[in-house]
Amino acid sequence: MLGHEARRSEGPSELKGCLKLWGHLEAGALRARVLDERCRTLEVVVESEDDLWVLYNLLERGDVVRGWTTRELKAGSGSRRKAMKVALRAERFELQPFTTKLRVHGLIVEGPRELDLEGQRHTLTVDLHDEVVIYREGGWPEHALRRLKEACGRLAVKALAVGVDYEEAAVALVRSYGLQVLAELAFNLPGKRDAEARRRELEAKVRELAELVVDSALRQGVEAIIVAGPGSAKEEVAREVE
Repeated sequence: MLGHEARRSEGPSELKGCLKLWGHLEAGALRARVLDERCRTLEVVVESEDDLWVLYNLLERGDVVRGWTTRELKAGSGSRRKAMKVALRAERFELQPFTTKLRVHGLIVEGPRELDLEGQRHTLTVDLHDEVVIYREGGWPEHALRRLKEACGRLAVKALAVGVDYEEAAVALVRSYGLQVLAELAFNLPGKRDAEARRRELEAKVRELAELVVDSALRQGVEAIIVAGPGSAKEEVAREVE
């Protein structure tokens, strides 16, 4: 679990034209815009796990984060969960790698008036396709806006990485913050003295690995497959995948 109590702001941004919408209209692209001329209020629409990583690294302690959530409320002798929009003054953040959830912990500063929730602790979970509004009192620094604008302007290519040698192989999804291992395969080949048995077993393992790669590529919707490793094993796997 990743967690941080974020850094202090470096002061208001002087970035001009900050009311412009950033991001592609295509599905899967991060979208963001600054809602006020002083660059203090930022609206972000999350479309991928990588977007959550960008947001996690931009958030700071003291930011006010507004979004939809649910909260358990007492009702008579029982309780029920109610959907509502709240704003939290953030204290800390958690991002579980390779998941679709960013958790913002803090104190409620705004919520449904009839529930009187201000000052109570709550965790706001930001998931894929969620829209959040983030307010920073001192304004968003220019380096943060520039980083966000770059993330919005970049359509990431979803890629699969395959590492293989004559002992083992691994299939992983390439993320902006690391490799998410999807499958591993041990080859356990016979010794070199029995060349024919070794060749047959290698061919069988290459076919098995290729099936794993193709299945993973289809399930993850990747656009590129990278096969790497020492020796000629990678060429054999690449040919089988093709």
